[in-house]
This record gives sequence, structure tokens and C-alpha cells, in this order.
Amino acid sequence: MDERIIILPMADIWTFVGIGVFLICMFFLYVFAYNYIKKREFKVARWGILMNFLLRHDLNTKEVEIIHELYQSLSVQTQEEIITSTKRFHRLLSDYLIEKSNLEVEEKVIILEKLFPTSERFHEVYSLEDLITGEVCAVESSNGQSENKTEDKFMGFVVKKSINELLISIDDFNPVTITKDSAVGVYVYRPHIGGFLISGTIRQMGPDFIIFQFNGKIEQKSGHHLMAEMKAEAVFKPWPLPEPGDKSASHEIRGITYLFSDRALVFSAVNEEDIHYYLNHHDMWSIKVKLPGGYVFSCRGTISVSKNYEKMYIFRFLDASESSRNILFIDIKEHKPVNEKIG
Repeated sequence: MDERIIILPMADIWTFVGIGVFLICMFFLYVFAYNYIKKREFKVARWGILMNFLLRHDLNTKEVEIIHELYQSLSVQTQEEIITSTKRFHRLLSDYLIEKSNLEVEEKVIILEKLFPTSERFHEVYSLEDLITGEVCAVESSNGQSENKTEDKFMGFVVKKSINELLISIDDFNPVTITKDSAVGVYVYRPHIGGFLISGTIRQMGPDFIIFQFNGKIEQKSGHHLMAEMKAEAVFKPWPLPEPGDKSASHEIRGITYLFSDRALVFSAVNEEDIHYYLNHHDMWSIKVKLPGGYVFSCRGTISVSKNYEKMYIFRFLDASESSRNILFIDIKEHKPVNEKIG
């Protein structure tokens, strides 16, 4: 029998070098992919923390998107700083909004006052004494005499107040129509109530301030909301919906509505014994409720305990569409509405 010896080719040193280089490349690729995934997870987690803060302060979808634009523009270190330091977040957001030219000044005031309220809840404005030193405001003037009706609007902060005057600081104050003795309005915002426009004139002005003289007129402007008693059965479910098999998938709140406004509703819980446990496990909820006019209203929002109505809860709308709000408002107007005071 012919026996043959098979001689395999021997690996030279370059073969081992090639294998070594390949393994090193794979190792670094793995480390890169791992770090990339972890960074994305941390980034999503950080935004989730900030998102919860925004929702607790009742920001709507557009306002959340504005904050997200700022968040995306920040370094990882700064993102972490604004989550751990409210003061740092306040300063960065103020600077960002001052520079944001495509946003109405009143909207800037609303965002800052929602997130960093300077006044007590439901503190309406009847005089300059009701303003708070340090609160954000908008100074605005519409020159109805000019052909192009140029309008000056600036964001500022109340530095000092008296019975009939305000000292307001304004960064980069470069007005076109506002001059000494011009008629202007100072806009301030109160969460859960709305905006107030205080009328007066400019007594003195400089490159970064104005002294505003009050003429005694204050009117509620934009954000004036109505509410009405409307009873209906409502179902609230956690959002996003838990995975099938998750115990929290059964966390459903059944309620009876008591009051409706175009941005929130007050309800009592049928399953009162479970609601506090459920609220501790979920930050956001979705609702379906049939309005008296027959329209099925649905949106997402947050639930909190009412301070004004015993054993009742508030569901604040987050992403209700404009058409849904309009339909809801028609129903509200047909049920003897009064000025909104939900809290």
C-alpha cells in the first residue's frame, strides 16, 4: 500500500502578523461600537429626564421642540449640566431665546415663565405690585402712525418696581419705533391663567434698559381661557403602552369628568384606590372621552392631583390638535362657561 505524506504549507511570520492586525482592528471596532451605543443610550436617558421636567411644567408640543433644538446644539457635558443645575438651564435657555429671531417674544416669555415661574400659582396681575423682581417680560410697541407699521418687541427682565414705574433690563436694546415718551406695553405671563398687558409710556431709556411709566391700564391678553362643567366617562391609559405581559399594562384609570377647558380637564377617579399607585409608575397618559356633542376627544398629557377640587385630578393636554381644541371649545361655550381656574 502506497503511503503518502501530505505536507501542509507552513505559516510564516507575516501570516501571524496579519491575524494579529485583524484581531486588533476587530477589537477597536467593537470598542468603538460599544462606546457609540452607550453614548446614545446616555443621550436618550438624559433627554428623557429633561422631557419629564418639561411635561411637569405643562409645555406644549411646539415648546418642547424648541427646547429640543437647544438641547441638540449643546455638548454632552453641557447637556448633563442643564439637567443637574436649574440655574444653568435657565441662563442658557434665556440666552438662546433672546437670540432666536423666528419666535414671537411673547412665546419666549411664556416658555421661561412656565419652566421657571417667579410668581405664585394663580397670582393675577392687578397692579405693578403684583410683578416680581427678576421676572421675564416683553416690551412691545406698535407704531400705528407709520406706513409700514414697524413693530418693536424685546424680551427683558424686571429689575426694580414702584407703584407706577418699572426698571426693565433689555440686552441689545436697539429699537426702531420706540423712543422717549413712546406708548408701549409690558407683557407678563402667569402659568394656568394667561398673559397680561400693562400699558404705559417710556420715561427714560438707554442701550440696555428702559424706565416704564404705568398709566393704570392692565388687560388680560392671549391665553384667556374658559371652562365649563361637562360630565362624561373618560378612560386614561399609560403612554407609551407597556409591552404585552408587563404588569403595568393593566394600569388603566377610569374617570368621570367634572370640568373642561380647551387645555385641561378635571375628573374624579372611579378606581380611586389604584390611581396613586398608577401615577407613581407613569408620567404620561392618553385619554379617550366622548364630548356632549358626540365628538370623541383624544390626546396625550399628564395627570396631577387637583389642589382646588377635593379628591379630583387634572389631566393637562400635551398634543391635542387645533381642530380637536376648536371642537372642544364649541362644546364649552354651549355649557355656561366661566373664566378658567383649573388647579
